Amino acid sequence: MGLPTLPAEIFDEIIHVIAHDWDHGPFAVVEDQEYGSDMSWFLKRFDYVVMDQFLMAAKGLNLILYKGLLSMEPVGSALAMVERLLRLLANSCLQNTTRRNRRYISANAIAVGTKAAVNSLAQPGSQDGEDPDTIRRMYFDALVAINMVHMRLRLRNLLQEDYSEEGVLEEKKQESSTVLALAAAAYLGRIDHMERLIAMGADIQGNPSNEWTCPPVMAAALGGQVKTLEHISRCRIDLAGQTDPNGNGALHFAAMGGHTETVKYLIKAGAEPDSQNKSSERPINWAVGAGQLHIFRQLLTRQGARKIGEWSPELLFIRAAKGGHGHIVAELSKRLSKTVLECILVDAMENGSTQVLRTLVESMSDTRPKININYQGSFGRTPLTFAAFFGDIRLVALLLARRDVKKAHIDEEGHTPLIVAARNDNLGALCLLLADPEATADMWRQNIFGQTMLSFAARWGHLNIVERLLDPALGVPKEVVGRAIQLAVRELPGPEGVHTLNTDRIRDGVMLMKDYAAKRGWLLESSSFSSEREEDDNDDPS
Repeated sequence: MGLPTLPAEIFDEIIHVIAHDWDHGPFAVVEDQEYGSDMSWFLKRFDYVVMDQFLMAAKGLNLILYKGLLSMEPVGSALAMVERLLRLLANSCLQNTTRRNRRYISANAIAVGTKAAVNSLAQPGSQDGEDPDTIRRMYFDALVAINMVHMRLRLRNLLQEDYSEEGVLEEKKQESSTVLALAAAAYLGRIDHMERLIAMGADIQGNPSNEWTCPPVMAAALGGQVKTLEHISRCRIDLAGQTDPNGNGALHFAAMGGHTETVKYLIKAGAEPDSQNKSSERPINWAVGAGQLHIFRQLLTRQGARKIGEWSPELLFIRAAKGGHGHIVAELSKRLSKTVLECILVDAMENGSTQVLRTLVESMSDTRPKININYQGSFGRTPLTFAAFFGDIRLVALLLARRDVKKAHIDEEGHTPLIVAARNDNLGALCLLLADPEATADMWRQNIFGQTMLSFAARWGHLNIVERLLDPALGVPKEVVGRAIQLAVRELPGPEGVHTLNTDRIRDGVMLMKDYAAKRGWLLESSSFSSEREEDDNDDPS
């Protein structure tokens, strides 16, 4: 599932309610027994990776298990969602309808810069198309493109707020507003507009000390405007030496934009391909993150193949994989050693990045793999276990199609991929596993806490999973059904308990299992139907 198509009001709720008030991110909420099932019906309609990338990064959470999702290039679908959200917020700022009077710096920058461009450049009634609506559309889109650079670096920049009394991008301040409009003009290659804005007081150097106002040099490089860069150079601006507050040079922006001629021009002007920003990122990192294979090759060729070892190839690979840039992944795979690829596998497993895992599997030969596809990470979990956990159907299918994958692997807690898929309500992954004879070799086994995949599904109200597992063809044993009913009944609230949406699903699951048992004439122990919530040392604390 890609970017969901939903009304602006729902995205508004995502921004103002979920992203700000959610303390644990979507995975934690879905797994929380008190609140999880009430929210899962909503979250299941989204790509988990999209929501996890956006919400957790926006909130700036520091969860150990998912920390890797915050450190690398966001996945493409997350960026698509963020761009849509950014446009919605910027439009709200432009129309002065921002909810709760929050001042989001990036969205406000787009609105302020667009208004400044309309006020300074629009010529109502003119014959050359420079009417207010045309200017508004041009400059709004340009400023969105410029501000998306911030989002690529840190998704939570979308929700960065300005708490100062007046605001660093106060639209009444001529300096801030015209600098924003000037950057957009440079991005668009409108030298005529730049000259008019400079005549009105805009500084051709921009405001390099403010990370929210992109200097014209960087904007022109991002837009691939060589003639604009030549014009700026004639104004005695050092194209090679100027950087933004984060240490990014014009070459970083040109690489991200994918502009071969601009890269060539900047290198000729003295820009260093090996230059690093404050995060130790080189222009090639930005090219890879944006999927610019031709720029990757251009920079690598210029520096020599030996440079690949100095440029953290494992980070380049992860960045390309998360961005969905398979063409760059294929190029890197030819150059990376087994040791580096195994490091990437470990990082992807520990940080829950199924997209990186999927890319690794796709790049490996079934007969001559470079790495151990059954590598065991934390708690003895393999790539297939992680794929089942996150419900990545494509990855599950890829792994099941391989002859060298251990499909019924048991981790340190006694979980097989089947149990993990049922536990996490991942029906698609579960169905794929159930269709594989090797994966179902011991399907009704218990984990070390005495839980089966049916008891997990029943306890957590995963009604679709319960229905699937009660398929007569699967032959669920009598004792498995009895134990699942017993554990599920304990999750139901007592007379004083709180009735939730999940309560109905658990009760419906119990009824399904009782009907299944009744049709087979099974007499289950009365304790199986007890509503008491007694303690059980064998119950799974997770």
